[in-house]
Amino acid sequence: MCVMSRQVGCGQFVVMKNFSFLACLLLIASCSDDHPRDPRTTATDIPHVNITTANNASIDEEYVVGEVAIMEGTRTSFTGPMRIKVRGNSSAGYPKKPYRIKLDASSEVLGLAKNKDWVLLANFLDETLLTNAIALKTASLLDMPFTNHIIPVDVSINGVYAGSYNLTEQVETGKNRVDVEPNGQLLELDQYFDETWQFRSAQFDLPVMIHYPKLTSETQLQPIQNQFDILTALMADPSFPENNYLDYIDQQSIINFFVVMLMTDNEELNHPKSIFLYKPAGGKYHLGPVWDFDWGFGFERDFTHFSTHSYPLFWSPVNNFSGGSFFSRFLEDPHLKAELLQTWSTFKTTKLPLLLEYVDDYSKRIASSYKRDYVRWKSQQGDRSPELNAEYIKNWLVNRAAFIDIYLDDLP
Repeated sequence: MCVMSRQVGCGQFVVMKNFSFLACLLLIASCSDDHPRDPRTTATDIPHVNITTANNASIDEEYVVGEVAIMEGTRTSFTGPMRIKVRGNSSAGYPKKPYRIKLDASSEVLGLAKNKDWVLLANFLDETLLTNAIALKTASLLDMPFTNHIIPVDVSINGVYAGSYNLTEQVETGKNRVDVEPNGQLLELDQYFDETWQFRSAQFDLPVMIHYPKLTSETQLQPIQNQFDILTALMADPSFPENNYLDYIDQQSIINFFVVMLMTDNEELNHPKSIFLYKPAGGKYHLGPVWDFDWGFGFERDFTHFSTHSYPLFWSPVNNFSGGSFFSRFLEDPHLKAELLQTWSTFKTTKLPLLLEYVDDYSKRIASSYKRDYVRWKSQQGDRSPELNAEYIKNWLVNRAAFIDIYLDDLP
């Protein structure tokens, strides 16, 4: 039975057509031995992160000191001193808080490369607890550099169960993170515009925040702004795309970025919000790493995830939004659009089956945690079981893929 709540455009035809398509995709996935399953997503239990703050201090937007211990079954796999604070913008205002942890010493955590900085994503808005995991798996299947890993964990704070979380890396520069040091750049496009060093681009009025390098004066900011304005000037120029703009931004990173945004219906690029770019020293800008999909998968419009699969990526009129006017410009390049179509076709044929398999694996992995989280918060989750969530999401992804075919074919 179809689990879609409503159909748009060629709705019923697409849904009925895709039941056989879904079956074929799952058959392909089950026969593939080229991508062994990650054992962390197929086990039946998940690690437990126990946080204890000094004097049981409450955690807010300023760091407090404490200890963190991680249990894997009956084994303590990590313990150490740390500082912790609430992180995020709008997500910081929800009852279930996301956190940033800064360890006293750089350490390997749950198999992830050594670092001091870690994030616990709360996924409070996500009634399935799967959105960020699916999005970052999509990026990983595209081999996007510096893609974050998602490790599902249960969290307790000062002995009180806090819910089911994602442990992941902080988006930052460094050897085991976005590796552009020294002399590279890590920028973020975000309408919150709340970093110390920032500027608005001369064209498109994009809000650009500087995460790296660490600046100390306005004179250091100006060359970064000048470089970025060269790219946006070429993008806005009437000669686009016949003006060598791709000398300044990596083509494959653009294409992969669009595949992820389309597959996840992440319309936050219209604002824009949480859009990162990195630039190696002497190199081109690259879109990525991708981040923050709480408002993807239809939530931006429906305030629920995985309902309608057929929303276009850009809002209308596109020029009313700085991110929309900038990013939609790429799709006016016939060469880039042709390459995007080819990459999308390959992804749909060879990678989408693996993504569907991952949904099953991850949903089983967090099943008990999901139920515990619902008991704790009773916030966004409905009465669907983890198993029904997985079927619901897989149908949405397959229908979304069919919609993307039509969407890309219809581009002018």
